[in-house]
Amino acid sequence: MTYALIVFLALALVAAAIAAQRLTARRLRTEAERRASEMLADIERRAQTRLKEAELEAEERKSAAEARGESQTRKKREELQRLDERLKEQERNLARKLQLLGQKQQELNEAEGRIREKEDRLAAAEREVQALLSERRQRLEKLAGTTARDAHRELLRDIEAEARQEAANLVRRIEEDAQAEANA
Repeated sequence: MTYALIVFLALALVAAAIAAQRLTARRLRTEAERRASEMLADIERRAQTRLKEAELEAEERKSAAEARGESQTRKKREELQRLDERLKEQERNLARKLQLLGQKQQELNEAEGRIREKEDRLAAAEREVQALLSERRQRLEKLAGTTARDAHRELLRDIEAEARQEAANLVRRIEEDAQAEANA
């Protein structure tokens, strides 16, 4: 019986060792599963945290890019407005210059008209002077046959008449010029 008892005890010890081993294995497996579950949860939390960080970083980059884009757009718009203002100012200056040019052209045309009138009057006066000189020559030729005293008197009368005529013409021209300047 001792042998049976020893065998029984040995078997009981083996069974107890196996049970203890199974219990230890079960505990180790449970502990391993718990640790694995904790590690998985930790990995998932880290992954979620990194994903959120990446999303936040992407959102920040997107916001920064939008801000830069808006800033650039605003700067471009401001530059376009400045250029538009400069162009409008240049157009206004050009319009003023064209208006002044038109006025100057009109003044030149009026001055040309006045000059033509003066030239016409001068040409008429020159023709009149030529006619008077021709008439005087004819008289002098006629007087050449008279006495020196008579010729001298006739010459003085002609000079006096001519001086009166020239004075009257000068007064008339001064009056016409004054009238033309008053009208201009």
